[in-house]
Amino acid sequence: MERDPNIRPAGEEAEKVQPHHQRRLRKIVAPDDPRVARLAHMADDEIIVRRLVDADIDAMVRNDLRAFGVASRPAGIDRRVRDHLELDRFVVAEHRGRIVGNAGAYSFELTLPGGATVPVCGVTWVAVAPTHRRRGVMRSLLAAVHLDAAARGEVASILWASEGAIYQNVGYGPLHTQPVVSLERDAVRWRSDVPSGGSVHFAEPGEARDLLPQIWERVRRLRAGGLRRSDHWWGNNLSRVENEVEGEPTRSTLIHIDEDDRPDGYAVFTSDGKWDDDLIGNVVTVELFAAETNVARADLWRVLTSLDLMRRIETDLIAPDDPLRWWLVDGRAIATTAQMEGVWLRVLDVGGLFGARTYVADDTIVVDAGELERWSIGSGGCRPSDAPADIELSPAMLGAVSLGGTSAAMLARAGRIRELTAGAARRLDSMLVVDPLPFFDTFF
Repeated sequence: MERDPNIRPAGEEAEKVQPHHQRRLRKIVAPDDPRVARLAHMADDEIIVRRLVDADIDAMVRNDLRAFGVASRPAGIDRRVRDHLELDRFVVAEHRGRIVGNAGAYSFELTLPGGATVPVCGVTWVAVAPTHRRRGVMRSLLAAVHLDAAARGEVASILWASEGAIYQNVGYGPLHTQPVVSLERDAVRWRSDVPSGGSVHFAEPGEARDLLPQIWERVRRLRAGGLRRSDHWWGNNLSRVENEVEGEPTRSTLIHIDEDDRPDGYAVFTSDGKWDDDLIGNVVTVELFAAETNVARADLWRVLTSLDLMRRIETDLIAPDDPLRWWLVDGRAIATTAQMEGVWLRVLDVGGLFGARTYVADDTIVVDAGELERWSIGSGGCRPSDAPADIELSPAMLGAVSLGGTSAAMLARAGRIRELTAGAARRLDSMLVVDPLPFFDTFF
């Protein structure tokens, strides 16, 4: 939901990687917090990376808004930053007394294939001033965030990337595809055999604040990619859902109640309020959606597609394997208007991540992941290995295949991973790919 300047996809610096022999170890800043005693390898002696302090917030906000091209400062953003960000997880880059870069993180818990959950770091607010690019600033900011995450026991770092070319250079790989879809209201006709039951109502003021977190806590465990949303995350989003943020569009919330009178789904949407000459021109955007059952999913979408004076619905919250298309008489009523990478993942602890998930096929593959070393991965567990590798791949590509949303065989055909044993990529897919496919719908 957080597509405003307050919370956004990470990154605004298409920074080229310097050859290793050109990078030099620079002055290391050692703040009081021992978890980040080693913060950064800088490309400039005059730039330091350090913990954010309260006096930095105004300068950090200004740097971030400039980097993302935001024309005006949103009302109340300083208060929301203090109230809803985990500021103890933020670092800044300082040059001659000026803030020229910033990065931070949320604390999340990630659902893996099989249902286990692990702690992960959700990187956010990454921005470098255009006057200080190509100097190792972004790399150093992320190094600080990663060191802190590893010290907290987080097994991976995840982010939404504003630009696709940046983050592979620092070990991130795309986990899944994120389609953006459009439904034309007049083209939607429902099949007669689609499940239905319970009821849907519009939330009263304050009701969403109570119900959305408890519904989501059940839903997020049903699919790999579900995140436990922190109190900071919910605080920021629920203030919008409850229409408490000045200058934000008005939001409406639908709640689904099952036949046992239990809330089991919700949809939060906005309408742009634009009418054409025929008075039917509104575009509805679905910003938050969760359904514990297919009945809840179908009933919520029935209401959304029947809203009055609405021409079209747009959203990026429909997973590629969502059944909605198959519930319509004509699946072409749903048009994919864009498709991009979803969340990107960098592995911080190979054993912690791959050892916690389940595997579909009873097999084991030895992977050589470069600086992350060689590991035996499979149904027998995940452990360091000295055996000959079956597959050679970069840390970024190891992250890409980790949840089964990106095919190893496809990456092998593209030359992004190297098979050292014939058929190893397909074997890896048979172990990793799950149903339902991993999907992320928590924006941060």
